[in-house]
Amino acid sequence: MHIILSGATGTIGLPVLRLLLSDPTVTRVTALTRRAFEAPTEEGGDLVVEGRAMRGEEEAGAAKELNGAMTKDANGTMTKKANGATNSHHPSKSTYDPSKLDVIVHTDYASYPAELLAQLRGARAAIWAQGISQTEVPKDEYIRITVDYPLAAARAFAGLAGDAEPFTFVYVSGQLAMTSELTPVYFGRIKGRAERLLTELAASSTPPLTSTSPAPSTSIAPLRVLHVRPGIVEVPRRHRPAAPGVRNAERTLSPIFRFFAPGLLSPVGMVAEVLVDLAIRTGAGGAPAGYTEKERRDLAPENGLTVTSPQIKRWAEVREAIGVRT
Repeated sequence: MHIILSGATGTIGLPVLRLLLSDPTVTRVTALTRRAFEAPTEEGGDLVVEGRAMRGEEEAGAAKELNGAMTKDANGTMTKKANGATNSHHPSKSTYDPSKLDVIVHTDYASYPAELLAQLRGARAAIWAQGISQTEVPKDEYIRITVDYPLAAARAFAGLAGDAEPFTFVYVSGQLAMTSELTPVYFGRIKGRAERLLTELAASSTPPLTSTSPAPSTSIAPLRVLHVRPGIVEVPRRHRPAAPGVRNAERTLSPIFRFFAPGLLSPVGMVAEVLVDLAIRTGAGGAPAGYTEKERRDLAPENGLTVTSPQIKRWAEVREAIGVRT
């Protein structure tokens, strides 16, 4: 199975990348990035950049991408063996295969020319983990990154899988997202807008996924859109996000949420597991076996399947109980 990943070097995207490279169901991973990088090592947390491992704040900041073309060679850089998994959310040492990774340098996420789509042909799903804090960019740029870019990608990717089955687009949103935009929280309004427009785009696909009525003349190829809403994303200490705003928010809010609202904390490994499950197994039912019927209904409101922060933890618990990576 061929999966597209954006934001592969970010706080959420990097753990997702490791899981994809360790999942035997996945045969190819295409990472869209502004600058090239090499596949991460197995042990979790290091990107190999210019021959040296860069960690923690470097990893999520200056070291997360490398200018120039990525090369795949047999020198050991991309295939270096490490100490393997330390828990169920880390890749399996026995199945981790960095040779499955293709990195495509792409600088304009609002446009997908035919030659790029030709390289992506046959992909069945995309995980859109690209994002940025609202405090780091002007509002118009935040809207462009958060709303316009994923919409353009979903529209362009819809036909990659052919007409037999919908292309799956998994969008990383946020726990405070509101599709009505009736919230004083700015990023909640913008994330909610992205969810709503993506869901509307899927509804216009042919055949429509949410209606039995005929597809409109403006419809696109079959598309399935899924949303994941992490809360405060908890990252292992040595891999803290580099952005000061994100780091300070996590340092300040995590202890408060851990005491008063633990359901709103989302360990990054659990978030990654849910994203990968949705991308590669949604066609077979989505939620893990072991979910109750009510839990399945709660995952799928009328505007499309949405996994919230408390549900992320429940998802991980069920996967632990039934055994993961089936």
